[in-house]
Formats: sequence, structure tokens, C-alpha cells
Amino acid sequence: MVKQWYQRRVRAAPNMLFTYMKDKTYTVYVEEKEAEKVVQTVMEFDPFTYEFCVVNHGPDTAKVVFRVFLAPDRYSVDFDDRRNDFIELDRFVEEIGGNEEKTVTRKSEDSSVIRPESITIEEIIAGNAGKTAPCGCGWPRNLLIPRGTNEGMSFQLYVLLTDWDQDAADSTSKNLTASVAYCGKQGKIYPDSKPMGFPFDRPGGYYENKGEKNEKFKKWEDIGAMVKDVKNSSFTEVIINFEKRSD
Repeated sequence: MVKQWYQRRVRAAPNMLFTYMKDKTYTVYVEEKEAEKVVQTVMEFDPFTYEFCVVNHGPDTAKVVFRVFLAPDRYSVDFDDRRNDFIELDRFVEEIGGNEEKTVTRKSEDSSVIRPESITIEEIIAGNAGKTAPCGCGWPRNLLIPRGTNEGMSFQLYVLLTDWDQDAADSTSKNLTASVAYCGKQGKIYPDSKPMGFPFDRPGGYYENKGEKNEKFKKWEDIGAMVKDVKNSSFTEVIINFEKRSD
């Protein structure tokens, strides 16, 4: 169960995030010409930290997969339409001891959906680039969360906990580190046996009178109904504020 999620920021209330525009300067090298400076305005966000309070009611240590999603808070009469709003923010594995209540923290910059920092020309020239270039796959780091609005836009943050011992694709899939969620791992099978986008990759609902002749599939009306049926999940409201900053 997830009790709360919040951003560590001195002037920020719990569950409140901030985005802004920032000028970034890049050095561009053109053949047979001097290096030039180029300024690009990009969106950034203040780093934040998740806090999940989880209880393992079993006697044995469990490897738990945290599947974290975000969607704009809007009404839809069809949950099949609504589920397509959810984007994956992170997926990671954490061990929870038997009969343990544990607060799991996770920094936004550790997300497994974002790509590693790119190697710069300066690092290559200085010989600090390393022997292997990082995988360029993954979501842009500065675009992990949507921009939001000046007034503050409401979103729903959803998290589903599943058993990694059952979800791991094979015995070599020990964890979900680096930008593995969208890309997998180079030279290896995709480590997670669950489909990409799970659990929003399929119609959401439940069966009435399951196993009987008159069983019937009924769709969930909203994310709240989903959480009510899926006990190992939870959701909360998140406000994303877009700020105009002078720096």
C-alpha cells in the first residue's frame, strides 16, 4: 500500500511539482571552423523524491516491483479511453523484509525510463568519456513530467506493486537499473516479463461470477474503482505548476 508521495522542496506542499523554462548553452563544433556557442530554451523541472510506505504481510522477504504512472486528472465515461492517458514515470525493484513496514524513497533522477546523460565533446577531448558510450535510448531527462499550467494542473499518480520473482524474465534479470523500462538492456532479453505499459496495456475491469456460465466482464469506471479492486495499488493527486523564472 502506498500512503503518500511528495516532493522535497522547502516551499512546496506535498504532492506539488514545479516546471520552468531555462536557457542552456551548447558548444557546437563545425569542421574547419571555430567552436560556436548556441543557446537553446528548454523545459526543466525541480527534482523531486517519491515516498512509498509499504507493508509486507508475508513472513518472507519480497522483491517488489514499483510501477509508477502519471495521467492528467480528467473525467471520461470510458476507462478504456482514460487508461491511454497514463505515462510511465518509473519502474524499479526494492526488497521488503518479511512482516516489515518500510518507507521506500526514490529520486526522480534515478528513473528507469529516462536516458543517461550524453557524453559531451569536451569530455571526449579531455579523455573522460570512457571506453563505452552510454545507451542513448530512453525518455529525455528534462521531460520526465508534463509542463503543467501557471494555475497548477491536476494529475493522478498511480503505483502498482508486483512480485519481481514472478515478473523477472529469467534468472539473469536481477533488477531494473538504468534506462531499462523503455529500452531493455543491450544484448539481453527484456528483463520484465510483463508487457510494456502494464497494467494499462489492456482493458481494465473485473469478472462478475467468474468461472460460472453467466460470468461477465465489467469495466472499471475510473482509477478509484481500479484501486479498490487491485489491493496492491494506490493513487493520489499531484499538482504540476509551470513557473516563469528570471534565472
